[in-house]
Amino acid sequence: MVKGSWCAEGAFWRKNVTVWLQDEVKYDTRRAAQREAEERMVKGRPHMEALLHLTGNQVREATKVVALQARDARLATLLAQGGGHLATRALLTKQLQIWSKWAVDDYVLKDRMLLYQLLAGQVDEVVHELDPQLLDWRRAFGLYLWFRMPSSAPLADVLRVFESAHLREIAPAPTPYYEEARRGPDRRFLPAARDLTYHLLCLASRQPSELAPAQHMFLPATYSADPLDHAVGWHLQGVLRAIGADPWAEMEVVEGEGLQAHLHCNFSAQLEMAGGLCEWAVYAAMHLAAGGARTKLVSELLHQHCDEWSGDPDKAAFLRDTLGVPPEMLSDALAQRARYRRDWTAELAHRLDAGQWATAHRLFVRRIAPTLFLQGKHAEVRQGAAVFVDAQDEVDHWRSGAHLFLEYYSLHELSRTFADDDVDPHSEGDDANQALEIARWRAVVERCRALTMDLSAASALWCKPKPAGLEDNNLQERMFVSDPHVAFTRMVAAVSVWQVKAAGKLCTPQVASTPSALLLEDARACRVHSMASQMSAWLQTATSQTTPSFVM
Repeated sequence: MVKGSWCAEGAFWRKNVTVWLQDEVKYDTRRAAQREAEERMVKGRPHMEALLHLTGNQVREATKVVALQARDARLATLLAQGGGHLATRALLTKQLQIWSKWAVDDYVLKDRMLLYQLLAGQVDEVVHELDPQLLDWRRAFGLYLWFRMPSSAPLADVLRVFESAHLREIAPAPTPYYEEARRGPDRRFLPAARDLTYHLLCLASRQPSELAPAQHMFLPATYSADPLDHAVGWHLQGVLRAIGADPWAEMEVVEGEGLQAHLHCNFSAQLEMAGGLCEWAVYAAMHLAAGGARTKLVSELLHQHCDEWSGDPDKAAFLRDTLGVPPEMLSDALAQRARYRRDWTAELAHRLDAGQWATAHRLFVRRIAPTLFLQGKHAEVRQGAAVFVDAQDEVDHWRSGAHLFLEYYSLHELSRTFADDDVDPHSEGDDANQALEIARWRAVVERCRALTMDLSAASALWCKPKPAGLEDNNLQERMFVSDPHVAFTRMVAAVSVWQVKAAGKLCTPQVASTPSALLLEDARACRVHSMASQMSAWLQTATSQTTPSFVM
C-alpha cells in the first residue's frame, strides 16, 4: 500500500502530473524529430497548431495562435476557459448536438471542429482523428486528464478511462521511449512492455492495472532497449521503498520476494560484468532478503573476484568496514585462491583466520607437515601442530593427525636419554627407584609401539592409493609416493629404533626370569628395527632421486 503525502488524492497529484506532462512535451529533446514533423504538418493550419499546444496543456500559446493567426476571437475566448467548469462543457456539448442535428458541422473546418469537440470533453473523437505521428501516449493521457475528467477525479479514474480508450484502439499504447523512437507513436497493442512512467502512475493510483501489471514494473524493457540494463529499476525500487511506496505490498509474499531477489541478482551481475566493480556487486547482492541466498551470492562474488579486491586495499577496506562483510568470508576466498595457486602455507593461514579448523587440519597433515618434516624443519612442524591442540574437538581424526607429530617429538625428546650409558634401571640401589625406572622404560616402549601402529593407520588414512596401471620399480612410481607416506614411514623407522633402544634398557641379567611375553615383545621390536633399517636405506635412495616430489 502506498503511504505518504505523494498519494494520488486531491489536487496535489493533479498539479504534479500536469507539471510533469508539460515538461515532457516542452523540454524532451529526444523527440526533436517529432516536433519537426509537427511543424511541417501544421504549417498553414493554425487550428491544428493550437490543438497540438493543448495536448501539452499550453493554453496560453493555443489562445494566441487562434486569436492572432486564425483571427477567431470567439474560439480564443472559449480556449481560455478550456478544461474548467463542467457547465462550460455541457453548453459546448449541447451546441455541437445542435450543429449535428441541422448538419451545420459540415460547413465548419475540421481542425476547428476538433477544438470544439475537445472543449466539450469529447476526447475520444479528437484522439481518434489526430495523426498517430503527432500524438504519443503522454499527450493523449493529458487530454483525458485535462479535458475529459473533472478536476476532482482521482488518478485511478483517469487511468481507467485512458486504458479503456486504448483497448478500444483509440488511444496510443503507453510504449517506452525507445519503442517510439524506433517506429514512432503507435495506437496498437504491440509491445508487451509499458513505459516505466506509466507504471509509476498506476502505482500512485493504488489500483491494479491490466495494461501495466506491477510484476513488470522494473523490467529493463520498461525504460531501456538493453535487456541487461537493470540499473534504473534497481535504484527506483530502493527509492520507492524509502518513501513508503512498496510496489510489492499488494503481491503474495513469495512472489514479491522472488521478484526482489531477481532484481538484486540481475543488477549485481550487471555490475560484475562491467568489470572493476566487484565491491558494488557485493553491495547489491547484500540487499537480498533471504539470508542463505545472500550469503551464497556474496561468497561467490568474493571468490570469483578475489584478485581484484585483495590487491586493492581500498576495496578490501570497503568490503570489510563499510559493507560489514564478515572477515571469515574474506579469509575463505583468500584461502581458495591460495589453494588454486598451490600455496599451502598461505591457505593454512587463511583457513585458520576463517575458523575452518577441520579443513586446516587436513591441509596441515596431508600437505604442510610432511613436506616440512622431510625438509628437516621440525620446529615449524611442532609449532604448526600445537595450533590445533585447543581445537582438537573441532577437527576430524585428531589422534591420527597433528597429534602424531606432537607425540613423535615428545618421544624424540625422551630418545636423547637412550644414549646415556650412566642411566641403568637395574643398577644397584634403592629397589623403589629401580622399579620406577623400569616402569618408565616400559611406558616408553608401549608409547613407541602405540605410535608405530597409529602411524601405520594414518598412512592408510591420509595417503592416496596408487593409481592402477603404474608399473613397479620405476621413476613414475617413486615420484607418486606422497609426502605423508614418506614422512610417516620415516617416523616409523625412527620410532622403531627408539623402541628397540628402550627395550634394551630392560634386557639385563636381572630380568632374565621375566615372563616370556615381554621377551617376545622385545624380539618383535628387534625385528621391526631390522626392517626399519632396511626401509630407511631404501628411502634415502628413493628420496635422493625424487627430491622435487617432496616439496609441493
